[in-house]
Parts: sequence; structure tokens; C-alpha cells
Amino acid sequence: NCAGIVGPTERTLTPEGNELTVATNVLGPHLLVTELLERLEGPYEDDNPGRLILATCAYAGGLNIDDLQCETEEPAPWSSRRAYRASHQATYLLAQALDRRLRQRFSRISVDTFTPGPSDTPLFAAWQACAAPAALRQPGPCAPPAVGAESALLLATRNNGRSIPS
Repeated sequence: NCAGIVGPTERTLTPEGNELTVATNVLGPHLLVTELLERLEGPYEDDNPGRLILATCAYAGGLNIDDLQCETEEPAPWSSRRAYRASHQATYLLAQALDRRLRQRFSRISVDTFTPGPSDTPLFAAWQACAAPAALRQPGPCAPPAVGAESALLLATRNNGRSIPS
């Protein structure tokens, strides 16, 4: 899962009343993952159990757990940067919670998160333009998208350190 947007310039709500960045980066992917869990579990005779790989961001942070919709001024007034960073922290925390829940029920599904790093993609360009603080802006060329995808591919093709048979 690598859904994501860098929020609009003004706080925007979905028709359901959720802040748009949180809905796109957290709620939608979490709903998709929840709906796919049974299929990912697969039959026990299957040698390749399912895995969830969730993209997050090195700039994740600032989540106010009591204000997931970024409605208050704490820790800061709404901004696309605050919503983006908080949404990626929420994704990371949800991934950890889901991994714990799956392990408690002895599920074979693995849950991993990764950070693709600065890659030359439209999403990263949008982050640079409107959400990244000046001190964090990428000073030079970014890595090609394929480099950013390497971590996800590695996670998808490994099973406890062993290559998955094809």
C-alpha cells in the first residue's frame, strides 16, 4: 500500500466528514487492508502467507491522537504539512497495532512499513513544494522511483530472510 496525497492548501473534508489527507493516507488504506485480511491469510497449505507492506514517510510525526482530523490548534494549526506528517505517523502506528493483533491470533500475515526516501515522483515534488519545511527540502536530484521501490520489493520477496520460491 502506497496511497498518499500531500493535502490541499486549505483544510478540506470528504463527504463523510473526514479531513482529506487523513482519509486518503490513513482511513482508505486501512479499510482496504482490513477487507483483504481473510484473502491474505490464505490456506494453511500455501507456502507463501500474505504480507502487508505499508509506505510511510521519514518526516512522519506531530500526530495528536486526540485530534486525528487536525481540527484543533494542537500541536499546531492545520496545514498540509501537519496533516501529511500526522497521517504517516498514524499509518505507522496502525501498522504496529495490526501486526500485534495478527501475531496474537497466530496469523501468518506479516506487516511491515518502509520509507522509500526522496524519490523523483509527483508526490515527493508536491511535498517539496508545499509541505516540506525549508530545512528538509531535497537540495539536489532525487533518486529514481525504482530506487524508492527497492525496499518494498525486498519486503515483498523475502520470507524471514529466505527468498520466496517462484
